[in-house]
Order: sequence, then C-alpha cells, then structure tokens
Amino acid sequence: MKRFLAIFLVFTLAAPLATADKWPRGGKPSTHAKLTKRVSTAIKGAYKLNRATQRSGAPTDIAWKGPELGVQTAAIAGSAARQLTKDSLDYAAQRGREPIDVLTGIAVSLGIEQGERMVKSDPLLLAALEILRSAATSGNQASMQAGLQLLEQVLRPSTTP
Repeated sequence: MKRFLAIFLVFTLAAPLATADKWPRGGKPSTHAKLTKRVSTAIKGAYKLNRATQRSGAPTDIAWKGPELGVQTAAIAGSAARQLTKDSLDYAAQRGREPIDVLTGIAVSLGIEQGERMVKSDPLLLAALEILRSAATSGNQASMQAGLQLLEQVLRPSTTP
C-alpha cells in the first residue's frame, strides 16, 4: 500500500493534467468537498450507477464494514457508518449530494487518514515526499532524482525481522 500511495503521489505531483483543477497556491490543501466532487464526477462519467440498496423506491442504510474515519473528520462529519444511514443520506440528498458523493467523501477521508498515519509512522517518507514536491514545483531534476532515491529507500522492504 505504501508503494502504491507513493507512486500515486509522485505522478500526481510530477505530471498534473492540463485540464485538471490546480491545487491552491502556497502548498495549501484543497477543500474536502472539492476533492470529493471531482472524484464522484469522474466515477459517474465512467460508470452507469444504479442504487442497489433501495426498497420500494426508498433508499435504505448502506452497510459499512470499513475502518472508522480519523477523530477530527468524524467530529465534523460523523462516523462513516452514521453518514450511511437512511436519515443521513436523506439529509445529504436535500443538499444535492447523492450516495456516491457521500461514499466518495468517506474514501477521501480514509485516504487523508491513511496518509497522516503513514507520515507519522515514517518520518523519512515525509522527507522524501517534501523533496519530490519541491522538485516538481521547481522543475529541479537533480532534486527529483534525490527524492525518488530516498523514496525507494524508504519503501524498500526491510530485511530485518
């Protein structure tokens, strides 16, 4: 999983699509809602979605068996299981959000939580990602190479038990 996330981040930082939204200036994060909407829109463009958990046309709860969201996210948005109850989905629908938008928001939140946990568990990973971010911003190929080497070192499986 670490390797996938790192590769995803490298390609995201090093080769942004010309038509994609840009990140806010100054290294600031985007809004959760904006990230969620972009992913939901892409999913809707790629698939024809039909709501599977409906009875007599009325939505029901969506079962959640995944991990819980981070404490800060859950304090604002509620737990994943709570967000997927019929009442919460009805509330979201009143505000123009479909169940896929809620699910995508949960996925974005889980990704943020996973990233925070990875960085906290491995300070070298943070250093490698910071070097890569800086190199991608400046176009410095030497820094990009150094960041990739450090990242490879960090992601290499340990040979010690």
